[in-house]
Amino acid sequence: MSNFAFKVTLTPNSVKTGTIASGPDAGRKFVTLKGADCHFAKNPRKVTVQAFGDARDNIASRLKKGRKVTVKAVFKEGILLVVAPKAEAAEAEAA
Repeated sequence: MSNFAFKVTLTPNSVKTGTIASGPDAGRKFVTLKGADCHFAKNPRKVTVQAFGDARDNIASRLKKGRKVTVKAVFKEGILLVVAPKAEAAEAEAA
């Protein structure tokens, strides 16, 4: 898969938040969207989406089941990982 960041529109089907319990990232907050509809092709594709740290903080309030949101992300090990800082996430949403 790709390592470059791109804008993508997602429709969450579920939104789950949590905190990493152990290891070097213990205490770090995250959000997971399992089976989100990813609208970057003609037909939506179901993907798992995750956001950590600042990226999570910047989009968490906009993640609602069934509500489209546009983010900047990369594919990493089969998961769509949100990477946009706050300004870029807002620009992506406005586009």
